[in-house]
Amino acid sequence: MRGHRPLLFIGVIAMFAAFSLAVMLLWNAMLPNLLGVADINYLQAAGLLALCRILFGGLGLGGVRPGMRGLTHNLSRDEREELMRKAHERFARRWGGHSGCPGSGHHGRARGGADNGPGGEDG
Repeated sequence: MRGHRPLLFIGVIAMFAAFSLAVMLLWNAMLPNLLGVADINYLQAAGLLALCRILFGGLGLGGVRPGMRGLTHNLSRDEREELMRKAHERFARRWGGHSGCPGSGHHGRARGGADNGPGGEDG
């Protein structure tokens, strides 16, 4: 699978370039006549596309995609927790360290949500 990463990276860059071109062409074909705004160049279109992705689409970091929710719907609580544990381990191996996500064991709270650290019930 590692051999496919350069191809995947090139594909993502090519798709971003194609979408940037589409944004530029659509903007320049429609908005100056409709709204009286100026034409944009390719780099401005790429920046606009990236800005829209950040503001409206997130960065793809974390969360569950809507189509993925159904995959865990029929799992028991224990199966879901095991799946999340494995996902956290993969994340930690890939990015180093711990993920800092709830349930990863690195967030300072016990499973029950009570703070058992200094100043907590037991401290």
